Amino acid sequence: MSEATPNDESRTSIETTWGNREFIERWIAKGGWQGPIREMQTAMVLRMIPQPLDAPIRVLDLGAGYGALAVAVLRDRPKATALCLDASAEMLKLGRERNALGHRIEFVQASLETPDWLNSVNGLFDAVISSRALHHFTTNQRRRFMFKEIFGIVRAGGCFINAESGSIGRCGNRAEEKQLWRSFARRRRAPTTDLTTTAIWTRISRG
Repeated sequence: MSEATPNDESRTSIETTWGNREFIERWIAKGGWQGPIREMQTAMVLRMIPQPLDAPIRVLDLGAGYGALAVAVLRDRPKATALCLDASAEMLKLGRERNALGHRIEFVQASLETPDWLNSVNGLFDAVISSRALHHFTTNQRRRFMFKEIFGIVRAGGCFINAESGSIGRCGNRAEEKQLWRSFARRRRAPTTDLTTTAIWTRISRG
């Protein structure tokens, strides 16, 4: 029996987690205390996109899953369109099944583990977004090179926004974000102590 390679292990992991419909359904239903965190991250991504709300922007959602973040952007911006990219065929299938936005949103399968994912997208984007996905890519500094690849497909005046886990002290407007955390915590009856160190946002704008 041959020794498993890192790619073999990665494929096995995807097949039993994000490639498994039952696992995905359980993950979506679980929600729990992380619900307010996801809502907060989505709200901040919406605020950080610099273009006017009525601008016909083109959005790329990386590690999109079933496209929840992209859908939120399109609902906030009626003239925007989005491309959702993910390695999981099951996640993308679920996104297509849930799609209520017609041609405004597309789904494409590609892995971010190598630069080949760029062959799955065409043209430039006004906003490249991602939420709670890119922290997985740490092997051989993959995430560092991925950011360079992303920069190459951002249109002038556009941006890349990455919402991840981390310390709130590294966010942009700390006072505003803390206030938003508290409002979400009150509304969802979530303990604020669980929410104060769970999200960071990075926005890189292209001039």
